[in-house]
Amino acid sequence: MSIVCGKCAHVRGENENVPDWQCPACGVAYNKVKKIQEAASPQVTQQPAKSSVSKPVVEVDENVETKSVIIGQQYMLYGVLLPFVVAFLFALLPTGFLSPVLFLYGLGIFAIFITVLPIVGIVKILSATGRSTFSKVLHVVGFIIPLVNLFILFSANTKANTYLKHHGYDVGALGPRENFLNAPKFYGILFICLFGASYVKTNKATNPVDVAKSINAQIKAPVAIGDELRFDGVSSIRDTVNQRDLLLYKYVLLAYDEPNLSYEMGQIFSDDMIKQIVCPIQNLHKNLTGTKEKYGLRANLYNKDQALIKQLDFELVECRAYRK
Repeated sequence: MSIVCGKCAHVRGENENVPDWQCPACGVAYNKVKKIQEAASPQVTQQPAKSSVSKPVVEVDENVETKSVIIGQQYMLYGVLLPFVVAFLFALLPTGFLSPVLFLYGLGIFAIFITVLPIVGIVKILSATGRSTFSKVLHVVGFIIPLVNLFILFSANTKANTYLKHHGYDVGALGPRENFLNAPKFYGILFICLFGASYVKTNKATNPVDVAKSINAQIKAPVAIGDELRFDGVSSIRDTVNQRDLLLYKYVLLAYDEPNLSYEMGQIFSDDMIKQIVCPIQNLHKNLTGTKEKYGLRANLYNKDQALIKQLDFELVECRAYRK
């Protein structure tokens, strides 16, 4: 085989007068040129290709039992989340939007609903996963007990996730990942709604007209307070002098007919006594804060002929001392 010099590219012939290690044309040693070329050229080391081991694909087993587990898990989670959502959204309703009787009926029905819904979900999960009747009864009884119900919910949710994962579902903390309850957008929207509702409720001043309607609906004026005093209700008026709204409390002195008894009435009904009469009624308004409300209070005492005997203006914060 002919040797080609790496320096001058001379092809060595068969009958050359120089040693075999030397180029006849330029006299350089073949090995020396070869070492120089190897040092100058980068060495490429071939690494063995990594063998990609694919995870075994588990086929989703969608049947009656898995669907029942998914539905039961959703019932259970809805029962936990709904009270928080409704509580914050209810804070946005104006005062007096619902009558006290209607509110109590609605609250009772909703309390039953959010209690039964998770129980139905837990039973569906345990039935689909093949749990015994004793286990179902134990879970239902435990759910009714405060604090214990948290462990019951965690246990049922864990059983559901384990069952679904075994049947090929890709599950998250709250069930299958395709469920919208596992979507980050859902929690983002939920957080914004709850935070917004709480912020609006705690930072807005209540309309005094709504407050007056709410108090009148609860008191059902006119109503007698003892033998000498009658409460004729509360209304919203505008104080043109101080440029602000007032809640006007109207009282009628039943035992006095003459309008010229203002001095005597002022002695009998002192300012503190009037506040003691007005504030318990004002405190029926659940949003009394004394800081965010933008209206004041006025109490007018009349005789039976509707002649004004005494008038007292005071601030809403003063009713804090009379709260039970």
